Amino acid sequence: DSPKIIFQCLLAGRECRSRLPLQARSIPRGPGRGMYTFAWQLRLRGITMIRKSTIALGIFILFGSPPGFVSAQSIPAGGEFALNLETTVVIYGQRARRCGKAPSFNWTISNAITKKPRYGKLSDGGIGTRSSSTCGGATPVRIINYTPIAKKARKRAAKKKTNVIQDLVTFWGTDEAVLNISVE
Repeated sequence: DSPKIIFQCLLAGRECRSRLPLQARSIPRGPGRGMYTFAWQLRLRGITMIRKSTIALGIFILFGSPPGFVSAQSIPAGGEFALNLETTVVIYGQRARRCGKAPSFNWTISNAITKKPRYGKLSDGGIGTRSSSTCGGATPVRIINYTPIAKKARKRAAKKKTNVIQDLVTFWGTDEAVLNISVE
């Protein structure tokens, strides 16, 4: 099947001209010269929307989730984290008080966080889902990210004469995110 051959060639990073069907080989390549584009090759074969969706699903299955997508299993409710200075990590998923839609980032920062970080900053990670026993399963949450501030972390590490410092973020007075930051 030609679309399968084209897809395999493109994944391998090769030009597929010699393996294309005859009607595609006889058409000039790009504006005057050059390689076929992926969209042009698909258009030549007349791939339907269903086939395009199947290809997208195959890419999703082969290469994992798209950037920015966080699954319910990977959004923590606090915990202990080890990270470097250049790393951003998801530390919490805040659900709505009544299990509805995810709260805003500003609401989460002003209401849910009872102890703010000393050596890092919190940022909005968008919306995801988290398993909640109170809500009876998966529920939408606001994702909270933590990123260390290099200057503050290095200064603290120099003062303590250590390569690893610890930061703490507390949510609702009970859920803690303990962050062990390597400053090397």
